[in-house]
Amino acid sequence: MKKFLKKFKIVNFFYEIYIGISEYFFNILSKVVSFFSNSKIVRRLVFNLLPRNKDFYLDTTYGNFILNTNSRIISKKSYYSKTPYSSKSLIKVFKILEKENIDIDIFVDVGANVGTTSIASANLNSNLDVLCIEGNSSNYSYLEKNIKLNNLENRVTAINSLVGESDNQRYFVEFVEEKGCSKVFNDLDELKRYQKEYKFNIKDSSLVTTVSLISLLKNNLDKNLFIWLDLEGLDLEIIYGRLTEYLFPIYFEFNPSFYKFKYKNLDKYINKVEQYIIDCGYSFYYAEGFSFEQKEITPGFLNQITKKIGLNKASENILII
Repeated sequence: MKKFLKKFKIVNFFYEIYIGISEYFFNILSKVVSFFSNSKIVRRLVFNLLPRNKDFYLDTTYGNFILNTNSRIISKKSYYSKTPYSSKSLIKVFKILEKENIDIDIFVDVGANVGTTSIASANLNSNLDVLCIEGNSSNYSYLEKNIKLNNLENRVTAINSLVGESDNQRYFVEFVEEKGCSKVFNDLDELKRYQKEYKFNIKDSSLVTTVSLISLLKNNLDKNLFIWLDLEGLDLEIIYGRLTEYLFPIYFEFNPSFYKFKYKNLDKYINKVEQYIIDCGYSFYYAEGFSFEQKEITPGFLNQITKKIGLNKASENILII
């Protein structure tokens, strides 16, 4: 009996050692798996292996989203960083506005796409109302789903509309390669020049009427608005419209290569927009590529950025206040 008990204790002893060793190695293994699953390189590779036109769910700190693998910019970058696309820039911009004592009542996301920026802004500031404007019907359906998914129907309003400087008829084109880069063109010649440069294939095109942003915001122009623009080359057109006269802080994507298809004298057009910004009363700009360092708005500031980033598809995100 004593020998049996002795053996039983030995068995327990070795079993406890086995459990301890197993827990140790499984703990290491879980850390290795967690490291690789959170690695941007690995997640980028995994995303590239996913089938095209496949919906997937993404849970992040700043919101939950239903995205589609056909978006090789917004969905892909959100997936491998595990944060909503542009949320890091959004946090930096909010800090600048807070430092400059600029209050916001409504965050206006023009070109909202599927809502990554809008929903992140609402989750970053619980006192903020959000107005999303998106012209692409496919993106708009995802935008509505994502608003509901995050239970933000009371704070986030969505409008399905294509925005321009004024109410004009234009060509709205969706491309096979990147559904997030649907774009408005003034005429077919501009579209052909764009295709030649970017090698995109047309998925669908239609003749549409763009609506002025001022008319969409007419009931809110007496409030503290913050305008976030991402319109694939229409940003300067919106800035050159009446909206700028209200001196709302504006964050926009500046991609000079988009404008070379429209204007024979690109420098002249940019100079005109620069002077208008100055005449309206804007004083400072913060460029993301320059670590959001405050710089004074002076004649030539956009052309200086153009020379810095070039005309070869590069872009710069800029905040003006």
